Amino acid sequence: MEIINIGLGIRQKNGKTNIVSLSNNNKVSESIETEISENYSKLNYQSVEPFDSTSLIDETEYYLDLNEIVEDDLLYNVSKLLGNEDLLVTAEVLKLDSSRLKNLKSNKESVRFFVIELDEEYLFLAVNSRATIKGRNFLNLSVGSKNNTVEIDYGVHIPCEITAVLEKENSRLYVMNVLGFENMLGLKYAKKEQAEEVLKSFVAGNLTIGKEKYKVSFQEYDKIHSADMVKARNINRLSSYKDGQADFEIEKIKNAVNKLQENQRVEFKDKEIIVNSENFRTFTAILHNSIVLRLISGDYNII
Repeated sequence: MEIINIGLGIRQKNGKTNIVSLSNNNKVSESIETEISENYSKLNYQSVEPFDSTSLIDETEYYLDLNEIVEDDLLYNVSKLLGNEDLLVTAEVLKLDSSRLKNLKSNKESVRFFVIELDEEYLFLAVNSRATIKGRNFLNLSVGSKNNTVEIDYGVHIPCEITAVLEKENSRLYVMNVLGFENMLGLKYAKKEQAEEVLKSFVAGNLTIGKEKYKVSFQEYDKIHSADMVKARNINRLSSYKDGQADFEIEKIKNAVNKLQENQRVEFKDKEIIVNSENFRTFTAILHNSIVLRLISGDYNII
């Protein structure tokens, strides 16, 4: 594994993402290689299945060909951003002047992912926004050197997990971590409006769950709207829901729900399903038969 170039994906407050390249730095390359080499050696993306309608719901690894994405597709802007054959060669070199540093520290811009160029592929590593450092002093305790403090104006933790891989030869993108990929590119915001409409239809009683057509009642709706409707997993599951899709018998859905911890269970009462902020993610899970089956089989991580 030999790193040729390194870049960063920087998202602006308006949602637009740009890729910039870092000037060659052998020490940075060595640090990144140390972090990701083990995970890179375990990659087996050739066995990944093509994207289909359940890929986002079940959060399963998928691939898609960027040069086949049409203009009205949700991922069209992704194909324009990542589909450049010379992705980092043509990218602007990052210039960290006082103005840009101010933007980063004030959240007008944020580093969302690393781009690592290898000989035949690009690796994308999603950055956890909670792992960034802004204007902090740290005590440096290193073996063989005097203790000292290190001042960091803006720092980004180097991820070890590989979120996606792009083959240069055929522009085929392999997504290895679905939620990580969506977060790094802000895709959930494109689907949030549709998810909001589905939620409103449930609140109005226009949509139901189960063969017996149970309606849904929401407690703590304001809390659900502010805290739970910003999460990519909930947005994915709501935005893709179609009326009548959750058509299992209620007893089968109850069986799945009762396998969860008590605080995660929705309540079934008088042909109604009662949902609160604590169990909202269970509600979005039982909208899809494939997830109900996974719960019944004991796969609780899908919640």
